[in-house]
Amino acid sequence: MSSKIYDSSTFPNKSPLNFLVPPPHGRGTQLSNGEKRRVAPGVPSTVNYFYENECDKVENPKLRPYPDCATNSIQYNAGPEKLVSVYRLTVDRCNRLWFVDTGALDYEPSPIIIHNPTLWIMDLKTDTLIRRFSIPDALYETDGLGFADIVVESDGQDCDNAYAYVSNFKTSALLVYSFRENDAWIAKHPYMNPVPGLGEMVLQGVSFDFTAGLIAMALSQSRPGNRFLFFGSLAGIDEFAVPTRILKDQSLSSDYYNNKDFIHIGSRGPNSQILVQQINSQGILFYPEIQDQVIKCWNTAKPLTPENTAVVYRNNQTMVYGTQVEIDEDDNIWVMSNRFALQLFRGLDINDYNFFLVRGKSDVIRNTVCSL
Repeated sequence: MSSKIYDSSTFPNKSPLNFLVPPPHGRGTQLSNGEKRRVAPGVPSTVNYFYENECDKVENPKLRPYPDCATNSIQYNAGPEKLVSVYRLTVDRCNRLWFVDTGALDYEPSPIIIHNPTLWIMDLKTDTLIRRFSIPDALYETDGLGFADIVVESDGQDCDNAYAYVSNFKTSALLVYSFRENDAWIAKHPYMNPVPGLGEMVLQGVSFDFTAGLIAMALSQSRPGNRFLFFGSLAGIDEFAVPTRILKDQSLSSDYYNNKDFIHIGSRGPNSQILVQQINSQGILFYPEIQDQVIKCWNTAKPLTPENTAVVYRNNQTMVYGTQVEIDEDDNIWVMSNRFALQLFRGLDINDYNFFLVRGKSDVIRNTVCSL
């Protein structure tokens, strides 16, 4: 399978990431981490890394299994110490890599369950495991394949005071994990549900139905302890938010949430379904729209309406199906896209580029409604 790094006048910098903004690593050479779900046989490793400086020499840098080949090598009777299939990764302010291994091979016609879904936390300074948390059966249904996006809230001062928020688009629920308590619980709200009819989409002439719930999340950049989690469902065009202090209180079961705790922020407009979103240090939210094949921005200090969003990048070749957005320490925006949605219905063309990465500077919002 081929990959391609693409630049344009809007996103001019050519630097690979497949896909996670590299944190300080202390090795003199930056590493980029990335995940590859196992949706068909032939994927040797689900979490990988490569050295960024290799991309000055070759167009497609060599992917290396992370943390090693043995951890990524599985058999059908493998235990939770083996990585099966990972959707997304994130790094917190304590230089720890977090991700959920779904524990299942997402093969057609039916998935193969290897083990329970498991939350992994790795030390990026030493590439060693800090903790592995097996998600209890009561916190998901049937399998872990719905665990997609992951966001981690930590302040960098007290590394034990960290919380992971993991969306489950199959159950339309949010998994909350406390690092200090080493415990997890579920938060649910009707805003996390899919909206009937809004799972029907068209991409490059291909019609499909992804009627799925909670998936795209982003943390506000307010001071720790007073942050908001922005979220929305895949089958939806509205944005919502909830104070993270509500989510952190395990005693507040989903049956007792006050309606005022969860806020309807607004609508992005028709045909604006998204998989991912991210907020930069200035409070600008970036998201790739699936159907329109664009990256858009919204200034969170303004009401969310279609008129208050703006296109910062459009390309029907490289922005096919936006699957991840990251903001690095310099507020550069990184967006990954692939042809997965088209592959499901057209098949995989191994002679074509199927993965794309674009990067843009924070000033892409200049002269738009998103500008400060």
